[in-house]
Amino acid sequence: RSESRLFNGEYFFQIVETEGLESPNPIEAAKQSWNSNYSPEAMRLLQKEGPKYQYGNGCLSDGVLGFWIARVCGLGEIIDSKKVKTCIPHP
Repeated sequence: RSESRLFNGEYFFQIVETEGLESPNPIEAAKQSWNSNYSPEAMRLLQKEGPKYQYGNGCLSDGVLGFWIARVCGLGEIIDSKKVKTCIPHP
């Protein structure tokens, strides 16, 4: 279940997977894309941190939007709402 797998006790996070996918490995695909002029430094960073725009252990708002859409669609509370609130910035 995603709640137990993706909640680290403070917030929900993203698991970036690049191996064992049915689609091409995003790192290999980046090397072969039309914009493959990555510097050696950029390629090392891509290999270390994963594909661009994937923020790994960062706290993202995407999940909050997904939980809201589930409620709007009538699925109810699919995740503990107290955990969802940890992803919302407080002034």
